Amino acid sequence: MLSVRFLLTGIIIAFTSSFYGCGEAKPLSADAKTGNCPVCHMKVNANDDWESEILFKGGSKVMFESPADLVEYYLEPAKYGQTEEQKNNSNVQRVTVTDYSTKKHIDGRTATLVYKSNVQSPMGSDFVAFESPEAAAAFIKQHGGSIVTLNQVTEGMLRDIK
Repeated sequence: MLSVRFLLTGIIIAFTSSFYGCGEAKPLSADAKTGNCPVCHMKVNANDDWESEILFKGGSKVMFESPADLVEYYLEPAKYGQTEEQKNNSNVQRVTVTDYSTKKHIDGRTATLVYKSNVQSPMGSDFVAFESPEAAAAFIKQHGGSIVTLNQVTEGMLRDIK
């Protein structure tokens, strides 16, 4: 009887733990260090290797588990925005992605993105971000892919990697 209780307790702990990373995305202040991605609902930390953000003029922001989730949001903000301000890209003040090599936050609007490489983020196939086109080109020699910018990404490209 005691072993059955331990087994049931283990199952309950395992089941509830599987939902730890998921949660409702809520509007975040610009200085928030953690949040939930509005696209995949995964918990995001500002120091995650693939973390990306959009900061809005009103002082709120959204955090993403990966550049692909940021792109998905960016292409359809009305679908994922939590506030009226967040549903329109004209209210975007800054877009940041994490440089794959340096792990620094860089400007997502000027970043060089590698599309369809063999490197995967925690979300699977993804865009790999670099501050410089030269770093992206060196990466492509090892991992394949092609160079794009945020404004060149299409819904078809996004569907192709998702």
